[in-house]
Amino acid sequence: MNIRYARRVSAALLLCVLSGSIIMTCFGSTGGATAVDHDPLKIILSMKDGYEKIDSYIAVMVKGEPALSRQKAPQRVNVKFKKPFKVYMKWFDPLCNGREVLYIPSTNDDYFFVKPEGVLGFLIRRVKLPSTFKTGDSRYSVRDFGIGNLIDGIVEVTLDAQKNNDLDLRFKGVVMRNGREVYFIERRLPKKDRYLFQRLVLYVDTKTRLPLEVYAYNDKGKLAEYCLFEDITLNPRLKDEEFSVDNAEYGFKYL
Repeated sequence: MNIRYARRVSAALLLCVLSGSIIMTCFGSTGGATAVDHDPLKIILSMKDGYEKIDSYIAVMVKGEPALSRQKAPQRVNVKFKKPFKVYMKWFDPLCNGREVLYIPSTNDDYFFVKPEGVLGFLIRRVKLPSTFKTGDSRYSVRDFGIGNLIDGIVEVTLDAQKNNDLDLRFKGVVMRNGREVYFIERRLPKKDRYLFQRLVLYVDTKTRLPLEVYAYNDKGKLAEYCLFEDITLNPRLKDEEFSVDNAEYGFKYL
């Protein structure tokens, strides 16, 4: 081979390698998920960091507890939340349509307000209940609401299982859910009194690191409960009147 030609080939190959490196550096690391993100435990722990970056959110929460509730259809709720803990919820699913809840722990002696759904809601505009109140169809109170509490519960059980050598955590891939790129994670735990659910399916947004869908299954493999957050807007500017029974857009005021 001609020495001059060999040098040209070597230079061309070097240029290709360098160009490829530049392209990977410029485009390969922006947005989305990378191989270093695929440790499922790190992803779960990073949810706390993701939550620290938000002050408020608006979303549609879709939830259900088929293992406990007589209502098998999902509840659909418009929610507004602002830290440290202000929450407004309004149901729009067929069974609970029109129900509203307003809760601010630092006010009203830790009680929350409920406007009942249906005809009863026209007669009784608001009922005051203790924040520990639970219906017979749920194991949660209003205190348990929100993405922050959801994250805390998942992290606590995961670390407890790891400590007791019970943790089976699997990264299942990066998938699209409702138009968002998410990490697909599965957690399996043995049947023990300390673990309420034996299988958890979790979808975590690759950008915000927030859990957007969570499905919990019992030891028989049946879906026990689930919670989804759709149409989520992070850090909207929520004013004080959006967490007030006097808000004219809400149904708490007597006519």
